[in-house]
Amino acid sequence: MGKIKIMHIAKGFPPDMGGIESYTYELANAFKNKYDVHVLTTHSKLSSSNEIDGIKVTRVKKIFDFLHAPINLPFFNKINQINPEIIHFHIPNPLSELYLLFYLMFKKNQKVIATYHADIPDYTPLHKAIIFLRQFYMHFLMKFFDAVIVTSDDYISESKILEKFNERLKVIPIGVDTDLKTFSVNKLKKQYKIKNEKIVLFVGRLFPYKGIEYLISAIPMIIKHYPDVRFAIVGGGEKEAELKKLAENLKIDDKVIFTGKVDNKTRNTFYKICDVFVLPSINRGEAFGISLLEAMSFGKPLITTRIKGSGVNFINKHPTTGLVVEPADSNQLALAITRLLTNDELRERMGRNSKKRFLKFFTKDIMLSTTEKLYKTVLNKGVLNEKNT
Repeated sequence: MGKIKIMHIAKGFPPDMGGIESYTYELANAFKNKYDVHVLTTHSKLSSSNEIDGIKVTRVKKIFDFLHAPINLPFFNKINQINPEIIHFHIPNPLSELYLLFYLMFKKNQKVIATYHADIPDYTPLHKAIIFLRQFYMHFLMKFFDAVIVTSDDYISESKILEKFNERLKVIPIGVDTDLKTFSVNKLKKQYKIKNEKIVLFVGRLFPYKGIEYLISAIPMIIKHYPDVRFAIVGGGEKEAELKKLAENLKIDDKVIFTGKVDNKTRNTFYKICDVFVLPSINRGEAFGISLLEAMSFGKPLITTRIKGSGVNFINKHPTTGLVVEPADSNQLALAITRLLTNDELRERMGRNSKKRFLKFFTKDIMLSTTEKLYKTVLNKGVLNEKNT
């Protein structure tokens, strides 16, 4: 008997970067030898099939992006070619959700697990219209799922879609490596002209929901009380030019390092040298916050925002692992960052607590073992009978 076939369907996969992409890669990479793992995703140019780190990847042609969602060609034949025992579907992925619904209507015995990473954010009236229409077909699609992974109880409480399918939900927090690879600290400091200043760090894509403008606007208030500090903004994205201009206008551009997109070792070395990690997100577009886990793995204190229905609230516990402030509030960010910069004992204690909480809940090994148990439950028993079975 051959290996069990598992097919991930996701809107992106490395070298595409992002939280969902990283999560999909970690699951596929961990199980590629034990199971016959395939990944079905989109590509900006042509349909193709290849391998990435030994993972079989099929890319369906993406025609264009609409509101950050790929508009791609149908993929029914790709699923049929592989004929997987389990489809592991990653949400949100609006057009692919419709394709999968159509597919499952004609193949009702297909085992499907979904990871519900996030609802679609309601940035604009057009987003709101799409969300309204999407809830109708998502209601039918979710009925075909044998189980739905969510990354925190907090997210369930505010999701109009998830609240209707409580009996099929399984909470499995995202996890990351306990030993993220770095390179020479001296080399990094030389490259970015860092001396002995304290470092306040943000890592992530520079998207609107990240709230980085509020962090930058807090810097003039912080340096009045603690001038020996620099702020590293690690990542690229659509708001990069706007954020650089804001730093120039505030005359603090000498205090801010914009790295753009960097490799993993560079990112991890910034975690290693930072003194405080800040995630200033402003809405539920921040469904979880993998960068928080990465910072915790290095034993760093956190500053996050109080976002109702976000997994961020589950990760950072005020005032144990860090501080929590209101979203979109530069004054509160400035006060919290200054408090940690000026109190070595508090900063170090929160860093130790951060590492302990990471090891208890958020390691990759915990995530993988729990996910594999769910695969076996679905293969052997089908639909979950109750939440967190």
